[in-house]
Order: sequence, then structure tokens, then C-alpha cells
Amino acid sequence: LKLCSSRGCSSGGRAMAASATNGVWRDVPCAASVDAGTGARFVGNTIRTSKYTVLTFLPLNLFEQLQKAANAYFLLISLLMFVGRRTGLFATSVEAITTLGPLVLMMAASALLAAADDYRRHQADHRTNRQKARAIRMGGKHRVYLDTVIWDDVKVGDILVLKGEDDLPADIVPLACSGGDGICYVSTANLDGETNLKIKAAAPAAQAYLCPDDGDQAGNAQAPPLLNQAVDRLASLHAVVQSEPPSKSIHSFTGSLRLGLGDEARPTPLGADNLLLRGTQLKNTAWCFGVVVYTGQETRMAKNSSKTPMKLANLERVVNRVMLVVLGTQALLALLSDLMYCLSKPTFWKYWYLFPDSTGKASIILPDWLGDWFTFF
Repeated sequence: LKLCSSRGCSSGGRAMAASATNGVWRDVPCAASVDAGTGARFVGNTIRTSKYTVLTFLPLNLFEQLQKAANAYFLLISLLMFVGRRTGLFATSVEAITTLGPLVLMMAASALLAAADDYRRHQADHRTNRQKARAIRMGGKHRVYLDTVIWDDVKVGDILVLKGEDDLPADIVPLACSGGDGICYVSTANLDGETNLKIKAAAPAAQAYLCPDDGDQAGNAQAPPLLNQAVDRLASLHAVVQSEPPSKSIHSFTGSLRLGLGDEARPTPLGADNLLLRGTQLKNTAWCFGVVVYTGQETRMAKNSSKTPMKLANLERVVNRVMLVVLGTQALLALLSDLMYCLSKPTFWKYWYLFPDSTGKASIILPDWLGDWFTFF
């Protein structure tokens, strides 16, 4: 990411912007306040863990409920009853509402429970996405100023300021930290379950430029680098952070930091210790600021998150298999009844109390053997 100061970002720097698609290394101008199109080239920082939207709830929930074989079975029986009563394809004496009514009530109750669960997910997503972060903007009377943004609005290229106990809103390459030699500590308990703190560090070249007095104060534990001093020097920093395509690995990172312009730029390699991940928390560190390299669904945390699965208990899986046996048995019994009825049909036609209209058989559209099978089914 090209770190541009308020003195300007050349059109040549903007031309260096790479495609934001997966599989392409990114080398783009820093901060949407300098180049408003920077963040638009990459995915937003919104995280969504809910399953449904207003438009997709009905079809998705209906599809999920029909994965339960019992629901599909009774819906099939209801359709057969409706077709038999309304079309005359075959004879049936039962109205579809007697089966469809209870089925709709049970499925509606399940849908309401699913909607309530997903509503709570939407609320949790909203709380997460509306959290506030501090971003350094270029411009104004003092060349740099601090702006408050919500996590939703964080973009690739933004420079964020973090203080102790802050949660990270995106994947960030630290440029300067309050610890000696640019050291900071993060808790990754929410990411990998490990409770021990991890040591991270800013790139030495950036730390040395932004906190030039750090070396002079190394022997004085009471005089850590000053945040205001580092922010002031940020306005004159020219650098490029080149990062690898979005990846799932939380233990590796490949990139480089180039300070200076033109032929004076010297690359410094970046590794996993130089990447702060979304989902982690800054610990035992007064302050740290860095540039956002991955947002939203391209962060390591999102890459390792799976979609909310469909709830299907082990008992329901067993019932699904049992329903296949029930359906097969019912079809076989209907076939046997159909065969026996076809063989003994002339005898039944003689009983006037079974066929009082003396027609000898019911009037159906389908062939007798097929229509009778559907009737018995």
C-alpha cells in the first residue's frame, strides 16, 4: 500500500494500484482520504454471520425444512390428495387440508424459531460492524488529524490507531508501536484459543523513521515513543507495503515494506510477526498504529470461518433413513393391493351397495391399474 502524505500522491503512484482479486499481490495507495477509489477496489469490512435476508428467508428455510424426509413425505401425500380431488386423475376420498394443515403449522413454527435465531445473529453482526475505530487522515491545518470511523467503513489503505485492550477491526501491518524496538503484544484467544500473548512488531525501518528518539530512550523505561510525535512524522512518510493475496493461514504472511521514493526505496521483508489479525486484541501496549491490508471477508479470521450450518440432529438423520423405508414399504403395499384389486375387480362390481350407480367402476382419467395404485398409495 502506498503511504501518501498530504503533500500529494502522484498519478504514477495511483497507476501502481493492482487488481484486488484473490491471487494478486496488492500494491495500492494508502487511505481513502488521499485516493477515494482505493478502498473501493477491495471488499468492504462488513462481516456477516447470519444465514438469511428478507428476500432469501422463505426459499432457503423452506429448502432446509424439506431436507427433513418426514416433511417432504407429508407434502407429497398432500399433493397427491389435492391432485386426486381436483383433477379426476385417480380416486381419493380424503381432502388435502387434513394433512397439509398440520404440516404447515409445524413448518411455520420451525420457521419462526429459525427467524428468531437469525435475528440474534443479525443483531450480533450489527454490534460488531458498528464498533468504532480511530483512523489517521491526511490533510487539514496540522497535515494529519484523527478521525473516528465505524468498522463498517474501514477500508484497505486506512491507517488505524490502536490502544491497549482494543480489538482489531481488520488485518493490519503495524508501522509503529509504543514498545521498545516496535514490539507489541496481542491476545489470539478469540482466533485460535491460545491464552498466551503473541509478540508482534512493526517493521524496523518504519519504526526507526516514525520514532527516531526510540533508540535514545531505550535505556529509559519511563520514556516510551510518543504517539503524537509518530503521527506528525507520518505526514512526510513515503512507503509502499506490498502484501500477498488473501490467505487462510494465520501463522504465515509474506510481504515487503519499501521506504522512500524512486531509486531510493529499499524493501524490508515482512513476515507473520508483522501482521496483526482481525479477531485479536492488543495487550500490554500503550499504542500502535498501522495500515490496513485486508478487510471483511478477506481477513484471516473470515477466511477460516465456515458458513452457518443447517441444523439437522442425529435423530433427524435416522428418521430420514427410516422414512425411505416407510415410503418404499408403502409403495410396495399399494402395488400388492392394486394387483389384488385388479384380479378381483369383476367380483366387486357385482355388489350393488359398492357401486350404487351401476356403472361398474369409478370414472378416472388414468389407466385403471395406475389410478388404483395412486388411490391405494
